[in-house]
Amino acid sequence: MARYAEASRHVVREVPDSDHVFLQEGKNLELYHFNGLSGLRAIILAMTLLDVEQPKSFLDFGCAYGRILRYFKAAFPDAALTACDLREDAIRYCAETFGALPVVSTPNFADLALPRKHDVIWLGSVVTHFDAMNSTVLIDKMIENLNDGGLLVFSLHGRVYPMEVQPKRWKILEDAAFAVAKAEYERTGFGYHDYPGRPGVGASLTSPAWIFEHVRERQDMTFAYFERAWTGWHDVAVIGKPGTNARGLFDRYRDRPH
Repeated sequence: MARYAEASRHVVREVPDSDHVFLQEGKNLELYHFNGLSGLRAIILAMTLLDVEQPKSFLDFGCAYGRILRYFKAAFPDAALTACDLREDAIRYCAETFGALPVVSTPNFADLALPRKHDVIWLGSVVTHFDAMNSTVLIDKMIENLNDGGLLVFSLHGRVYPMEVQPKRWKILEDAAFAVAKAEYERTGFGYHDYPGRPGVGASLTSPAWIFEHVRERQDMTFAYFERAWTGWHDVAVIGKPGTNARGLFDRYRDRPH
C-alpha cells in the first residue's frame, strides 16, 4: 500500500498529445491516470498473492506512451524498465521520460526477441485483440522471458463483456461479429472476431478456464485470476514462475501440510 500511495504522489502526470491512448480517451487526463493507477494496483495485487516483494525488472509489452509504465516507475524506481511497442515514437518517449530500454515489437510474436528477462511482465489490453493461436504464442513468449520467481500479468475481456459491456455499455464489435465471437467463447472458452478491415486484429472474449488449461499440466507455473481487476472492466490473469524458495515450500511440513 505504501508503494501504491507513493506512486500516486510521484508519477509523471504530463501526457504528450501524440499518445494515442490519451487521444482515444478523449484527452481525459483523470481517466488516463485512473487507468494507470488501476493497472499498478492489479500488478501489486498479483505480487502480493504470489509473494514477489521487490522486482528488479519490469516489461510493459504494448506500452504505448507508458500509461502503466509510469506508475510502475513511480512505485519501484530502482527497477530496470523495458518498453516494447510497435510504435517507435512511443518507446522513444518511454526511454527519454522513464529511462526504459526501448524495444520495437513485431507483428509476428514468434519472432519477438527481448534483450533480457524480467521479474514482472504486464500486458494491458493486448491479448484482448488477438485470436486464440496468436494469444497462445504471445503468452508462451512472455513466459519464456520471465525470471525465476517472476510474474506475467495480463488483462482479458471476461464474462462481464457479453453480460454487460456489449449489450448495455459500448460495443467492442458490431453485433453480428460479436455474436460470432460469443458463440465461439461459449463453445470453447475463447472467442474472437476481426475488426472491420483489420485482418488479424480484433476483439476477443476469454474465460478463466481457457487460460488455466494452458498451464494446468505445468508444474513450474502457478495461476491466479481476478475478475474486473483493471479499470473496472478487464479481468486480470496471472501466471507465475516460482523461484527456488517456493519449490521447497512443502519441506517445512514433513509428511503432511496440515
